[in-house]
Amino acid sequence: MTVSIGVLWDYEIDHEGDEPMKKDDGNRSYARFSELAADENAEVYMANYKKYSDGKLSESYKWNGENWERKKDIELDVVFDKFKFDETTVELKKNIQSELPMLNAFGLEEVCKDKLLTYQSFPEFVPETALADKETVRKVLEKDGKAILKPRFGSEGMEVRLIDSLEEFEPADNLLVQRYVDPSGGTPHFDFEGAHDFRVMIADGAPLACYYRLNEASDLANVSMGGSRKFVDVDEIPETVHDLIETVSNGFSELDHTMYSVDVMFDSEMNPWIIELSSKPGLVFDDEDSEKHKVPVMEKVIRMLVDMAQL
Repeated sequence: MTVSIGVLWDYEIDHEGDEPMKKDDGNRSYARFSELAADENAEVYMANYKKYSDGKLSESYKWNGENWERKKDIELDVVFDKFKFDETTVELKKNIQSELPMLNAFGLEEVCKDKLLTYQSFPEFVPETALADKETVRKVLEKDGKAILKPRFGSEGMEVRLIDSLEEFEPADNLLVQRYVDPSGGTPHFDFEGAHDFRVMIADGAPLACYYRLNEASDLANVSMGGSRKFVDVDEIPETVHDLIETVSNGFSELDHTMYSVDVMFDSEMNPWIIELSSKPGLVFDDEDSEKHKVPVMEKVIRMLVDMAQL
């Protein structure tokens, strides 16, 4: 049996060009993903999520080994969900999950996308978090002198602000206040100083790739906000982070297959804290080093998808 994998995207694919994705790195990376899938007797179809209905893709792209071909009316066996999670897509995600196996399951993505739910699920490893109003922000500032404001729903450090006075607070819907973890001390685990975070990509509870991100110009280390990235071997992951990973993995233990990442910061006492869980860690590589570390993750994801389709 050849397994048909639908990889569903958002704005990344608009079905206007000869290639599925707007960026060359994405097309190159998912051509490699498709070739690895072929080794597992699977075919990969790339599409915008709006092309999905009743287990089928009305339009899609398929890599033939040399270039991308347009395909129509493809019946799928399993879905790899890479599209946005918000009020416009929640029902679709639930519908897909009722029709086909889907990576990730809705329950995992909900925990990852809702930062308040992330805190409530793993309070021992997430800095204290609450809905932001004048009183909750005041309490955090009085205790720590600084506070993080972030949207309850969102990713990649978007709209995250560090404040040190109540005058900087502006109320908004679904805004959270979170205790500030000072990452400026770096970590002796990797012999660096400065604002940082540490991302671990995890599949079925096992860490497969990891890298730290530094930002000399900010107290926030996300690469999308100007940080730099350096991969390290998974055997260099500190034991305290393994404990954190095990706790998160246990929280998702009822799910058959899982793929997510954990972003961690170390405080001044080298305790790890979860800054964000991502249900869609990027598999796109942009250089030889990232390709080396992400291809094993791709291989694991493909094996999971094939297994899900054959259950």
